[in-house]
Amino acid sequence: MHILDSINHRIDRWLTAPVENAAGRMSLYRIVYVLFYLWVIHDRYHDELGLLPDDVWVPVRTMTWLTTRPSPEFFRIIEVGLVIGLFLLLIGYRVRTATIVVFAAGLTLGAFRMSFGKISHSDLFLTIYIPAIMIFSRWGSNYSLDAYLRRRRGEPSVSPNEASWRYAWPMHATIILLGVLFFSSGYLKLIKGQWLSDSQLISNLLLSHNVRAEQMNRFPNVLNPIIAATPLIYVPLRFIPLTFELFYPLAWINRRWRTLFVSTSLVFHAFNVFFLNVVFTPMIITYILFVDWQALYQRSRRYRPHNLFNLERVSSQVLVAASLLLVAVGAFLWYQDIFVRNLFGTYGLINGRLVWFVVAPLALLVQLKTIWQLLGDFSNTLRNQRRNKQRDLTLESNVT
Repeated sequence: MHILDSINHRIDRWLTAPVENAAGRMSLYRIVYVLFYLWVIHDRYHDELGLLPDDVWVPVRTMTWLTTRPSPEFFRIIEVGLVIGLFLLLIGYRVRTATIVVFAAGLTLGAFRMSFGKISHSDLFLTIYIPAIMIFSRWGSNYSLDAYLRRRRGEPSVSPNEASWRYAWPMHATIILLGVLFFSSGYLKLIKGQWLSDSQLISNLLLSHNVRAEQMNRFPNVLNPIIAATPLIYVPLRFIPLTFELFYPLAWINRRWRTLFVSTSLVFHAFNVFFLNVVFTPMIITYILFVDWQALYQRSRRYRPHNLFNLERVSSQVLVAASLLLVAVGAFLWYQDIFVRNLFGTYGLINGRLVWFVVAPLALLVQLKTIWQLLGDFSNTLRNQRRNKQRDLTLESNVT
């Protein structure tokens, strides 16, 4: 019983550990999440699902109650609702309700995509897991219209530097989920795949994905044939993903180990993008949950204009009405593809592939820095152990 109590105490202490700037960083993450979501779904018009032929309609279990397949108008309505919910989240009005709308719309569209055979695991965190977690979070405590209206009513405000676990727990929940999913993936590779038995696995994958890239009119990686012909490289590459995934629960130890595995996750996905032509861009939003956005925001204070708007003279009713009007206009402009046609999306200047040229080097720098810090921690631990051992020997000799 003592051991179980100790384990329970450690788990409680880990889950309730304070995180610096938790309230502010989660609220700013809400804004980043919305902008990222709008970018990712920019060229995924779901009304096209209603135009697919009947023979590809194979409803998943949650959709089997439908007697007929939905029309294109149904998907258009759901997507409009999703965009409106995202814009409400952006300004922070009725945050919990807006989060529920985003979750319900994302879950519905995801279920229908899978019912038409369009299975994708890359956006599960973006569309389902994150909003499901955030329904119960306090990511509207700052930088939101809700918070501003509460302050006007005389209710106590929350400092963006508040470090309580009540604001930070979504980070703990997400890293637990990532650890479980990555470990499961590594375990399945270990017991069912060819990762241990097929020494040519990586070599064949690199060559086959180059062929696939050419078939899809994309640039094949010139390094793939070189790596595929070099056993000293492709043989160890079999074990790196396995080791990374199986040991992912080490990210639960502390913040430094979490930073190591989160940055390594981005490097892992970047390798898949550049060498295997497998793009998991929507997963980026999961890992940047652990960025201290509040600290970045405070550092940028000198570059930000101040007192652009004086809202104190505007009544709450007018402020809410104006905000809802902005939401309607923003949703309309986004859905009509105005001003962003050549900027976002698959063929825009900012697309899901080009972004990795920025993300990959940043993640690699963080990864190398964290490895250096962990090595320093290990070295300090050994040094302290030797010092303590020497002290004990000295005391023992003095006693004798």
